Amino acid sequence: MKYFSAGELWRICFMLMIFSLVCAIAEEAVTPKGALLRGRNELDLLMVLNTSDPLYLYYFCTDRGKTECYADGCFNETYTCENWRKNDLTNATYNFTRSLRNQSKWDSMNYSAQILSLPWPPTEMKFNTTTPMFGNLGLIDMNLTYNQPDSYNCSVFSVTYPRNGAENVTTTAMYIRGNLTNGSLPTDECQMHFLTTCHNRTIYKPYNLSCIVPEETQQVPK
Repeated sequence: MKYFSAGELWRICFMLMIFSLVCAIAEEAVTPKGALLRGRNELDLLMVLNTSDPLYLYYFCTDRGKTECYADGCFNETYTCENWRKNDLTNATYNFTRSLRNQSKWDSMNYSAQILSLPWPPTEMKFNTTTPMFGNLGLIDMNLTYNQPDSYNCSVFSVTYPRNGAENVTTTAMYIRGNLTNGSLPTDECQMHFLTTCHNRTIYKPYNLSCIVPEETQQVPK
């Protein structure tokens, strides 16, 4: 009898979940409805950002213009617990701290975003770091493509990163508000929307149930 490690069991469960969601996506592709349709049409970036909870990066994938993986090679847990925390929010600006775990320590940077006023409610912002030691890293463009109706607990963005001497790289990123409890998952609709872009691309999962935001992450290097 073959025994599976906890990691292998998780990968098997993940692939079964992805398969079921992909089947659901095929059905919804004809006529999206319910929470999936509302989440795509009723976008509000300010409501997504207006929370005292950390915004955890749950999944992301990068569009390199081709199918890059199949089956169990499409999933990679990074355990970095990347998160954003609001410092200040207005109708035009969003200031936040981004932290991620680098092995046993945390790296943190401050950012300032300009929120685009059109359309309204806004769906797009452009931001750069304000932590002096990192200099000017170039504007990152973030466009909201889905938010969980009413609660805004799960959201999906198209993110474009500048690259020196190369074409910009586009990433699809899914964020959740605060920690999930009791082994729960983001809603099916949020995951389905994410997978419409990330099917057959490597999906990275920074979030896990042990993610926390330690006090020391508040200390950002000067």
